[in-house]
Amino acid sequence: MRVLYATRPYEKIPGSANSLHERWKERCIVSLSKKSADMIEFSRNIKGIIRDFDNLPRNSVKKPKVGIVGEILVKFSPLANNRIVELLEAEGAEAVMPDLMDFFTVLLL
Repeated sequence: MRVLYATRPYEKIPGSANSLHERWKERCIVSLSKKSADMIEFSRNIKGIIRDFDNLPRNSVKKPKVGIVGEILVKFSPLANNRIVELLEAEGAEAVMPDLMDFFTVLLL
């Protein structure tokens, strides 16, 4: 989600970030569905995701970053937040979403 939102507003080829996201999502589902899933493969996948998104051709424009805050379901569910990320990107902004891990960290404090 983080690399997709940080890349999609700047992609040179429309749809390329979504396509890359779908490819990696499928690979991760297969990898994590295995009974023998291990941290080495997980780490390799994370590094591959970052590498591929870093190498995706981008436009060199500067867009305002807009943070999305609020209740956890509303932040992370497009149905609950009326597709706010799509709206922000259509209006020329980059959506910035806090990590899900931040939510759990706050609960532990």
